[in-house]
Amino acid sequence: MNRSQLNEIYKKLDVRAQEFGKLLQCAYGFYNGHYHKNTVGNYEMDYFPIPVISVKGLCDVEIDLNQISITTKLTKNKVLSYDFEKVKSYNFEVYGVENYLEDFYVVGDTISGMIEKIQASKEENLFFSFYFPFELPANVVREFVDFIGKEGFFY
Repeated sequence: MNRSQLNEIYKKLDVRAQEFGKLLQCAYGFYNGHYHKNTVGNYEMDYFPIPVISVKGLCDVEIDLNQISITTKLTKNKVLSYDFEKVKSYNFEVYGVENYLEDFYVVGDTISGMIEKIQASKEENLFFSFYFPFELPANVVREFVDFIGKEGFFY
């Protein structure tokens, strides 16, 4: 891969970050160290940086190569009483804060199975990552950020 190809990739990411940052009225930076699951389901760290917009006290909006993720948290008690009907239409994962490689919910799991795992866990807070298509309009991101704020999510 040459410099021109990298610039093409990063320009696309930077344009989205500027768009979201402006709408959310937040600055952004480029950070590495994000994890993804490889083809056999194991986590691998990415060494390349992606833009991350931090919405203070609420969430991080991460602009990856092929998707947008919004990462936030709920307390264990809130998760155990949360009405998951409100988020069932979203693609999301739930994992530990203390052990962020421990999955409590991934697509295909059941909410009841997730609740059982969380009840047995020592985690006090749980990360939620919501995944959206890269082309998601900025106003939809804004609406979702407002929604999670009203639902008691935090960061």
